[in-house]
Amino acid sequence: MGYQRRTFCAVQSKSFDMSNMLNNHFKPAVIIIDDSQSIQRYVSQLLEEAGFRTYVADNGRKGIEYINSIDPDVVLLDIEMPVMSGLNVLDSLDHDSRLYSIILFSHLSAVENRITGLDKGADDYITKPIAPDELIARVRTAARATGLKRELVEARKSSEDALKRFHEAQNRLIEEQKISAVARLASGMAHEINNPLGFIKSNVGTINNYSKKLLECADRFSNILNIMQSDNSGANADVLEYLAWFRKSKIEFIRNDIGPLVSETMGGIERISSIVQYLLVMDRAAFYGSDNVLDVNSLIMAIGDAYATNLHPDVTFETVLDSGAVMVIGKKEQLRIAIENIIDNAVDEVREHGAIKISTAKDDKYIHIDIYDTGDGIKQELMKKVFEPFCTTKKSIEKIGLGLTIAQYIVKAHGGYINLKSSNEVGSCVSLCLPVHDPESVSDNRLKQTVKGNS
Repeated sequence: MGYQRRTFCAVQSKSFDMSNMLNNHFKPAVIIIDDSQSIQRYVSQLLEEAGFRTYVADNGRKGIEYINSIDPDVVLLDIEMPVMSGLNVLDSLDHDSRLYSIILFSHLSAVENRITGLDKGADDYITKPIAPDELIARVRTAARATGLKRELVEARKSSEDALKRFHEAQNRLIEEQKISAVARLASGMAHEINNPLGFIKSNVGTINNYSKKLLECADRFSNILNIMQSDNSGANADVLEYLAWFRKSKIEFIRNDIGPLVSETMGGIERISSIVQYLLVMDRAAFYGSDNVLDVNSLIMAIGDAYATNLHPDVTFETVLDSGAVMVIGKKEQLRIAIENIIDNAVDEVREHGAIKISTAKDDKYIHIDIYDTGDGIKQELMKKVFEPFCTTKKSIEKIGLGLTIAQYIVKAHGGYINLKSSNEVGSCVSLCLPVHDPESVSDNRLKQTVKGNS
């Protein structure tokens, strides 16, 4: 029992010391800068009995070191010191950023020094000899003023943060309104174009079938005329006139040219149809779905699984995902469209040989989704234009040039931005940066999954 009693007492003593440390930490801190040891001891004892923490410096240079390291509530500063005067100390302090209060020690006769000190940034003064009650009252007042300054700074910081969040929310709303307006226009155009486009596509297909029949008739008619021409005895004047017209009509040229004309027309119709489908995608992305907390890693994994199984066997598809919580607030369908548009471009770049890599990372403000490919890269003269509508690096009529435009609209609507880096040597990397929802610290650990082709 004796051993247990001693252990209990030791714990009691440790708890008491810790309590004293905590209580002392919350006491206002006062730095006394005076070259007189007697004044140092006297003032320090008075203030500690009144509930303050005190630190003593016997010259101005040491006092400045204390001020910079302790972050005091009040500084008691003697004007007349041999190494560095109180006025010199005031000159060396940053008055714009300081929150503590400064009280000057001055002799009753040093009126000019007091005025100069107040002009240099001091808040108050006490004359020597020092009256104890006045000293404690002035220091308490100065400490309260310091507390009010700090509260004001915190209130200002809070208001600035709130204003910043308001502007961010306002900017996001503006971007959402922009994409909604564009999507509304796109939807109207798509529906208006889609109906006549269907008729045109159907009619061109029918014309193509008719032209084949007409060309077949022309061929047969040509054969008949040639047979009759070979037998002059059977050819009358009308037949000879038809034959002459037939030769002048360039039917052979028409027969050879009508196929490519129809083919080009169908290609143009297909391109218009593709544009309409993109516009309808924007419509679907803008008006459907609501904001939710989304796990970016899960979204990337789902998208990656769908792509990896359809790639050429010689294309490597790799995901490197941040192991921490990678969360954003947004519309899942919109973000999926944005990411898939970027991946589609990467697939077009690598074609049948190369690598595509998707990684996620997080800092204090943004989730970064990097989509990298080992393709040919983008020419520098096109780098500033790639986000413009209908800008494409491919010559194929099937490439519309709206993928990056739509992706940028969506990312901006989520309060983020897109970065693009590209060169002929290393390919391209598109970074989608979205505001982070979870403010945890960045994790360097990664989960790595590698899929090669459709294996």
